[in-house]
Amino acid sequence: MDKQQNYHHYGSGMNDGHQTSYLPSSAIQSHVLQHHLYAPLDSYADIAKPRQRTARDVFIPEDLRIKLQKKTEATIRSFPNSQLPNIEYFHTLTPLEALNHRNHVPTAITSTVYKAISEQDGKIYCLRRIHDCRILKDSEAAQAITSFKTKWQRILNSNVVTPHMAFSTQLFGDTSVILVSDFYPDSTTLRERHFQSSMRPPNRNYIVQLPEQLLWSYMVQTANALKAIHSMGLAARSMDAKRWLVTDEDRIRFHACGMADILDPTSMPMHELQRSDLHQLGKLIFSLGTANAHNKMRPTDHFAKSYTARLRQAVEWLQHQTVSVESTGTIDDFLRIIASDAIEAFDTSLRLDDILQHNLSRELENSRLVRLLFKLNAINDRPEYETDSQWRDQGQRSALKLFRDYVFHQVDPNGNPIIDMGHMLACLNKLDVGVEEKVTLTSRDNRTIIVVSYREIKGAVEGAWGDLMRRTTG
Repeated sequence: MDKQQNYHHYGSGMNDGHQTSYLPSSAIQSHVLQHHLYAPLDSYADIAKPRQRTARDVFIPEDLRIKLQKKTEATIRSFPNSQLPNIEYFHTLTPLEALNHRNHVPTAITSTVYKAISEQDGKIYCLRRIHDCRILKDSEAAQAITSFKTKWQRILNSNVVTPHMAFSTQLFGDTSVILVSDFYPDSTTLRERHFQSSMRPPNRNYIVQLPEQLLWSYMVQTANALKAIHSMGLAARSMDAKRWLVTDEDRIRFHACGMADILDPTSMPMHELQRSDLHQLGKLIFSLGTANAHNKMRPTDHFAKSYTARLRQAVEWLQHQTVSVESTGTIDDFLRIIASDAIEAFDTSLRLDDILQHNLSRELENSRLVRLLFKLNAINDRPEYETDSQWRDQGQRSALKLFRDYVFHQVDPNGNPIIDMGHMLACLNKLDVGVEEKVTLTSRDNRTIIVVSYREIKGAVEGAWGDLMRRTTG
């Protein structure tokens, strides 16, 4: 027999010299689908040809897995022997690598960002410490801290980092202000992503220009955040690139809620502060579009040459929104201007949601297979029952041992191990469902051969598991 025949992704079993096929056949009885039967939901994926499917086709995509693992690692990362104090009911303070270089919040005021665990709910939060905040002596600043929670916690928006509380502390040796908000692991700021000089290519003739679609995405997301903030009668008061976190691919969130109210109290009318937000938004988009402009070209010329008239008009409208009397634009006016482009950004977000939903559906059935593996490994080869003839001599136990070898210990005619994940997954899924398909099980010495259906094996698993649980509970 050709050795290569054993490497078919779906069928690689050897029983008495005959190859067993695991592909569906007309001889196998069809069954009514149940809710726990796994079925791929992807209608747009490429159809793999025979022998071309690999393990990655049935698991989460590698790039998504790595990204999620990095976020998990960033969430649990901590420094041993840390001398940082516990603050209120937050402990295990860990400086965040991306933001621990004392951001200037404004001039002469520095801040450090930590992640910390709450004793109340066990969740991880982001704590921004504003160093030596002497401005707290100002009555308006003290009032801003007191009203921080009631004003800003009401904002629930997908482009705003949810704030939770603000308080002052002297545990760091000065009078610091702590702002508590949601924590997003492995995130950077717009400034770090697009304005760092180290990211620019050394060749001055090669310009890395942000795609217009990305600028529209940023504009729509920032407008969405401002809509939520302005609707609550508040103002962001800072649209600097360092105030926006990039939390996932091109997803951005405003993470400076209420900071300016505490650090720079003002009596300016709210409608003027909100118009200032729009003006600063125009400056932000313009600076993003010209971040890598050629030194010999004026930024305005670069922006006009690189982007469409519709984007330029939207940015110009924003930049004209100043605190002057003549300017009367609002965030609602701006949303009407970019409505068609907002729909395109919304469509992109829905398509991304479809992809994530598909990847989630592929992982949906993992838990039942893990439970099945738990049962099989708990039943087979229990050393405490080796001398127990009532347990050892049961035919069901012997069949389960043979089935384990059939699933996980396949070999080719030369005795080399066959690692066929498709075969393993197919067998476990059939066992979990309990189909009527029969399989031939052979002992390692080839002296015992039994033919049994997956339904009978499933009954043996449940019976042995029940017996084991009874012995456990006495």
